[in-house]
Order: sequence, then structure tokens, then C-alpha cells
Amino acid sequence: MHTTHDTIAAISTAVGEGGIAVIRVSGPEAIARCAAVFRSSHDLTKAESHTVHYGHIVDPVSGEK
Repeated sequence: MHTTHDTIAAISTAVGEGGIAVIRVSGPEAIARCAAVFRSSHDLTKAESHTVHYGHIVDPVSGEK
């Protein structure tokens, strides 16, 4: 059972191959968790709520996409 204190993530893209993937993340730690692995031209910690940002998920250790 989830509470309002949980941070959750879910794939929002349909199953199959596609050009991009959409991941929905919400909860009190959503921005911090995403900022640790998401690379973009925007700083997620300064982004307004309910916005869309294009970037890449990277391994925080190796930097590999």
C-alpha cells in the first residue's frame, strides 16, 4: 500500500519499440531521485512542477546512457 509519503515511478509509454520513453515520477523525493540519474539541458532541481523535459537516463557511476 502506498501513502502520500512514498515516491513512486512508472513507465507511461506503451509496450513496444518507440522513439522515446515516458516515465512518470511523483512523491516528495521525485526530483532528487530523478536528478541523480537524468541528464538534460535543464536542471531538474530548478524546474517548475508539472513540466516535461527531454534527456537521458545515465548510470551515475559510469555516466553511460
